[in-house]
Amino acid sequence: MNDALQDKLALLRQSYRDQLPAKINEVIEAARPPASGDEAGTRHYLETLEGLAHKLAGSGATFGFPDISVTARLLENGCEETLNLQELSLQVAADAVEPLVKALQKVVDDILVDAVAQDAETEPVEHTSERVLLLISDDDEEVEEEPEEGIPPWV
Repeated sequence: MNDALQDKLALLRQSYRDQLPAKINEVIEAARPPASGDEAGTRHYLETLEGLAHKLAGSGATFGFPDISVTARLLENGCEETLNLQELSLQVAADAVEPLVKALQKVVDDILVDAVAQDAETEPVEHTSERVLLLISDDDEEVEEEPEEGIPPWV
């Protein structure tokens, strides 16, 4: 593959990656159960979520993010299976999709964190952007009282 084509593909991949926060936010918003718990509202809820998952499942691997495709396909299939239940309720639907949406969100978050780390290694940081990605992790069992030397205390 020639360099010009590789550069174009890299730009497409970066553009897709840059759109991931908006895409996952759309899924998260759609995953909020509707106020109305009737069957028609529940079906619409699942069909909307299924459609969004279908788009991500189809596009993720195309742009070099196969984990998005795999996880979005699980969400899509979960919505389909839930829609096919004999007795469909909003609670059952919400319980079925919640862990799948969280899994998809984690995949996207991991991609974005990796991208920030790669960008930091390869490009100088310019402070002209208003967009900030903040990663907060509380999974450490022990917190050091004194930060390592050279690390500001607010990190």
